[in-house]
Amino acid sequence: MAMMTFGEMPDGGAPDPALQDRIAHGRNKVHGRDLMVSDTGPWSPHQGFAGFNVQVDCDSVSKAHDVFAALSEGGQITMPIAETFWAPAFGMCRDQFWCAVDGQL
Repeated sequence: MAMMTFGEMPDGGAPDPALQDRIAHGRNKVHGRDLMVSDTGPWSPHQGFAGFNVQVDCDSVSKAHDVFAALSEGGQITMPIAETFWAPAFGMCRDQFWCAVDGQL
């Protein structure tokens, strides 16, 4: 498993210095696919454990955009898909099911 804390990120890390030791990016292989995890903080869309984050690893930027569009349809984009220092295409969204459960829609 590979891990990077917020304090290890090149952009300065977490907005709160007390959170620098939390995991920003964790990766493990499951059936040949990457399973990505991260800790949450006060900037997250929810407080406490009220759900989880899943990252989908795609073979191309085009496929990443297609998957992101499908997952975010009917939901809420929290970070538009774009190039980052760790990936050519990364974005975050709440899918329509999370929003429906949370009462956002």
